[in-house]
Amino acid sequence: MNLTRVFKWSLKAALSAGGYEVYKRPYLPKGADAFQSLKAHWPDWKPGVIFDVGANAGQTVERLRPLFPNAGIYAFEPVPSTYAALQKNVSKDPRVHPQLLGLSDQYGEASIYLQPSSDQNSLNPVLAAPTQPTGIPI
Repeated sequence: MNLTRVFKWSLKAALSAGGYEVYKRPYLPKGADAFQSLKAHWPDWKPGVIFDVGANAGQTVERLRPLFPNAGIYAFEPVPSTYAALQKNVSKDPRVHPQLLGLSDQYGEASIYLQPSSDQNSLNPVLAAPTQPTGIPI
């Protein structure tokens, strides 16, 4: 038996015993990595515009850009301090359009509960124990 195959099988068996699974990209189970799933399962899909709602500091933009290099990305972030980080992080990409704005299916204002880590900010006080609520137009 091939030594490489034995090594791979042994490593997968050991990881599986610890509760882990190993997959080779792009053969991840559908949905395991949403970004890879988009590319692997719909390889011909080339969106012209993408909305990143709740863009935070641009982490999703960073993942989407290599997959869809020609798409215009509108990145919406309502928290001013986080928006400043977003602007800085996407400033070199002319196809990314950051917006200091929250998006919703309703018009009005809502309280965003700010957390020490901006990716934990939430509109839902149950999900994020409020440390500093602030009214942000959405």
